[in-house]
Amino acid sequence: MGRRSFIPITAINRMISRSNRIAREKSNIELINAQYNKQKELPPEYKLKSVSFNPDTRITKIIFLQTQKYRTILRYVTQNYQKYPIYSNFKIKTKEITKTIKLTNTELENLNQNEDDLVKCFARDIIIALNSEELQPSWFIEYFITTEYMEKVDLINQKLENVRNENFNKTNDLNRQLRVLNDKEVEKNNKKIIQLGVKLKLEKLLTKIEHRKKSIFFSIITFGIYTYCISEKRKTKIKTQIETANTIVREIENEINSYNNEKSILKKKIKEISKATKDLELRTDETLKEENRIFTEKCNQIEPLQTAVTNDDKFIPLKNLSGLTQEKLIGCYIIRNTENNKCYVGQSKDVLKRMKQHFKGTTPNNVIFAEDYFCSTLENKEDLFEFKIIKCTTKDELDSTERALIEQYGALNTGYNRTSGNT
Repeated sequence: MGRRSFIPITAINRMISRSNRIAREKSNIELINAQYNKQKELPPEYKLKSVSFNPDTRITKIIFLQTQKYRTILRYVTQNYQKYPIYSNFKIKTKEITKTIKLTNTELENLNQNEDDLVKCFARDIIIALNSEELQPSWFIEYFITTEYMEKVDLINQKLENVRNENFNKTNDLNRQLRVLNDKEVEKNNKKIIQLGVKLKLEKLLTKIEHRKKSIFFSIITFGIYTYCISEKRKTKIKTQIETANTIVREIENEINSYNNEKSILKKKIKEISKATKDLELRTDETLKEENRIFTEKCNQIEPLQTAVTNDDKFIPLKNLSGLTQEKLIGCYIIRNTENNKCYVGQSKDVLKRMKQHFKGTTPNNVIFAEDYFCSTLENKEDLFEFKIIKCTTKDELDSTERALIEQYGALNTGYNRTSGNT
């Protein structure tokens, strides 16, 4: 018996080691390839978390929430004497970003063009969070009017497109029915032509028979066939065949007439659908023109927030004072109680500063207005007082304007003033 062959243990170990190395290198290559173009972090995402607004000072604290997706290095893999990082799955970290700005009317009107990109990006959301119609800037109103207009236009056009598609499908179906009827009509016409050909041949044969004369000679030599060919029996048979052909032709003509009637109805329906589509298009065009007119009218009526005091006859709600440009104005002012129509007239070399001495925001700082303010039955006392400023240049003009305004608004007799003004 020969010696049994075997594989040395060392060779087996070398083979296992080589196999493991190849598997490890393959796994490393797959890991490295999996990291190809894998970003270490994604661009941060932001959302508006909260807006805290002080109506008296217009100081606004805006908090944004920043979300960042990122990866960390779990380990390194060495391949061809070079280290490659292996990243984790995405992790998330968040942080709050606080911005503090003074939202004067001028700032509100320019909020969508703010130097801070984050404030600029979330300008609409900030205005919405303020939840006040009085603080809506012109660009915000225009945006929503435009959005509403575009939604209406899209809806109108979509309805038109739906009807067009529906009518297109109806027209296609009717045209398909027309093609079927046309094919049937062609088929019937071909049959009619065949029957008319048969009828014509039979009529020619009958005419030929009727013009032939009886001949005993031809009858004898044709063994009676000639006699049969010109006999009344054969003529009757041919006439019957002609009548049958006539009947078939009449039936075919009736069917063709029926097809023509159906085709007329179908063509009429197609014309009606086409007219209905054109009429709808005209009405839609008129509707769009009217919507555009309304949109243009609304846009023309948009006015920016008042940013400074103007010399006009309009009273300004006291709550809007903090939003005006705080410029130094010399002039007279009227403060009016909207609930009882009582007025106070005063003068100052710095009217806006003087107004702030009378009120902290919309709350009275002195006894002149305090009683009416705290006894008011208005649900929102911010709307209780309003003011108007008349700019002046000289001391004499201030005194004379003040006296005239006290008399005009009855500020001494029925208002808050205790004197008739400087004399």
